[in-house]
Amino acid sequence: MNPRRGDAAKSSSLSLAKTLATSLIIAALISAAALVFALTSFYKGYEGDLLPIYLGWGLSYGVFALAGIVLAAVFLILMPTRPKMIQGISISGIVYGSLVALCGLPMGIVLQKWEFFVSLAIIGGCILAIGILTLKSYKEEFRTK
Repeated sequence: MNPRRGDAAKSSSLSLAKTLATSLIIAALISAAALVFALTSFYKGYEGDLLPIYLGWGLSYGVFALAGIVLAAVFLILMPTRPKMIQGISISGIVYGSLVALCGLPMGIVLQKWEFFVSLAIIGGCILAIGILTLKSYKEEFRTK
């Protein structure tokens, strides 16, 4: 049973690209939430000024998460009217998925939160796979001879 999508042209590449962009937003939010939880639990009961520590971790992960959200939102807005953007979100998804998988490494090593490393590695791997599938679908659908 196919859901009704109106009069819009059906494109598997566009559907995969929208899924990829949505997963980028979700992954950015998850990585930011994981960082907040990891920091608050690691420095629980610490006597001293935590602002420099929170600022250092928060800026690096926050900028990364915000960039993913903005990038995905721009692609979600522009993709339906510009099909060439599908290739851009595919490549961005591959890169961002790899970075999400690697961003859990400092949480595991420094903050001793290996469960977040494993979770982010799995999420990043899934985004990487969706990015590769989207790129293959795009190249197959819009072949240039």
